[in-house]
Amino acid sequence: MRHGSRVVLCLSVSIIILTMAAPTVAMSQSQAVKTEDLIKRSDVIVVGKVGQKVSEWNEDKSRIQTRVSITVDQTIKGAAAGSTLTVIVPGGEVGGVGEWYSHTARFTDEEDVVVFARKDNKGQYRVSGGEHGKVSVEKDKSTGRLTIPNLGPLDQFTNRLQSIVKDQETETLQKK
Repeated sequence: MRHGSRVVLCLSVSIIILTMAAPTVAMSQSQAVKTEDLIKRSDVIVVGKVGQKVSEWNEDKSRIQTRVSITVDQTIKGAAAGSTLTVIVPGGEVGGVGEWYSHTARFTDEEDVVVFARKDNKGQYRVSGGEHGKVSVEKDKSTGRLTIPNLGPLDQFTNRLQSIVKDQETETLQKK
């Protein structure tokens, strides 16, 4: 009987500790970025395919960055110069030295993506909203349609984005 009481006590204490810790764990997760805010912060939004990726040291050799070329299939916002958009993301590997950052966009070769990007003070594009600024696109095996996992068909997603972009542009014009 005593052994059973100890087990119940240990379980009760464990549940209390986990319950008290849960809000801390939840708060430490990255905050989801609202689509509207992500669109507003972006100078350009494109749908395309990842091409060449080149990792390099930044100008003062203090950090590694990777230049990711995206062949643009569709422009949702802004004007992507030519048919390729190059974005710079933190991290990569140069000469056996690797540097990776949490909560940043990661690209894989030949990946279909939707990318939200903004120009930095040097005129180079950076992914907006960290990991939220890159959305992977996959081909549905049963239908062959391009989809965004857990969101639905790509065309519905891009239509929604275009609608929000149009609403934001209208709102900006009305404020002037």
